Amino acid sequence: MRLYLSSYRIGDRAGSLLTLLGGGGRAAVIENALDNISPAARELYRNEAYDPVSELGSLGIAATPLDLRQYFGDPEGLRARLSGFDLVWAAMPSCCAAP
Repeated sequence: MRLYLSSYRIGDRAGSLLTLLGGGGRAAVIENALDNISPAARELYRNEAYDPVSELGSLGIAATPLDLRQYFGDPEGLRARLSGFDLVWAAMPSCCAAP
């Protein structure tokens, strides 16, 4: 298993991330940390603060949102879905973390 860890967005080593992926690739973007805010607030956050799908896309990585709630009680379905990705990007926005 290879990990690319960053405390702030992609950080200043995007080239290292691309090297790990062998170039572009496909990414699942998990933003369930935003589940505690309304859909409107979630959209505002993406538009005003940070959109990982766009940032990964700017690097040539095809990023797709993946909502874990669709796989509650279906670990095999989640495993099968994740197998089609080269990268899993899990976001934890500090603005919206539960207390």
